[in-house]
Amino acid sequence: MEVKMEKPDIITQGIGYNHEVAIYYPPELLPESPVIFMLHGNWATRGRNTNYAHYFSQYGFLVITPTYRYHHKDNHKGIIGAKLGKTSILDYVNDIEFLIEQLYKGELIDIIPQNQPIGMGHSMGGLPLQRLAAQRPQNKQLSALILLCSAPPAGISLHTDKDYKKRIARFAKYVLLGKPYLPDLETMAKYIYNGMPEEIHERLYTNAVYESGTSSREILAGSGTGLVKFLAKLFSDPIDVNKADIQCPMLIIGCENDKVIVPAIAKDLYEKYQKRSAPTTLKIFKRFSHWVQYEHGWETSAKYILDWITQNVS
Repeated sequence: MEVKMEKPDIITQGIGYNHEVAIYYPPELLPESPVIFMLHGNWATRGRNTNYAHYFSQYGFLVITPTYRYHHKDNHKGIIGAKLGKTSILDYVNDIEFLIEQLYKGELIDIIPQNQPIGMGHSMGGLPLQRLAAQRPQNKQLSALILLCSAPPAGISLHTDKDYKKRIARFAKYVLLGKPYLPDLETMAKYIYNGMPEEIHERLYTNAVYESGTSSREILAGSGTGLVKFLAKLFSDPIDVNKADIQCPMLIIGCENDKVIVPAIAKDLYEKYQKRSAPTTLKIFKRFSHWVQYEHGWETSAKYILDWITQNVS
């Protein structure tokens, strides 16, 4: 099927602290239409999920893609920058929970879905979804959880290489003090954009936004190593996730050439979750890097996910 890139509806009111929300409608929206919430990662906006959003909406899904609070151009300046720097992973969790509640109150769209949504989180966006899935009551469990090159909860290492540690160390004061930060273009090109054509790296970087030092510190408090982890834990609690509290099917995706969320993290996530009563699937894609949903050939992973949903989600 050819993917049609039609403009979504953009909502900026009644969405809590989220900056904005894009809604992609299926060809025919019904109460029984499946719903997917797609969450983006660090230094990004909802635009990172555009390809997947169009793809899944054309296959009958109602797709909702928020941009997190304070994630917009020049978000590091003034009062907004101060608020962004102090934003927690748990704030993102609460913001998404609010959107889900609004959806099932009939406040986001005219139809109230019959089934609970699927959660799909990329990179850092996978961590608030894990926490969200674990804290929702049994009668409101997500239909499924899909983790794309996902940041880990406490207890799973980031497996960070020495070069990336050295580069990120330049921003240690921003992370430890809870200030907004954005790595330089060279670092983003090597670790985030490495699966994208080199000629568009600068344009991609132009569209990058600053990220919360607090949210990154929380990840380091649970998944960092050595002195970095010790210092992070002085200021933040790790983001713990009780695996037994997530009772929905789970798909964990890693990518062979991902240099920032390396495949070992996906394998460790699988080890954490695979003994639950619900099915847990691990898939490592060859030749893809961190932006699996945006790189050339992204349709391969989209189709795999679609087939997995068909087989595992009732």
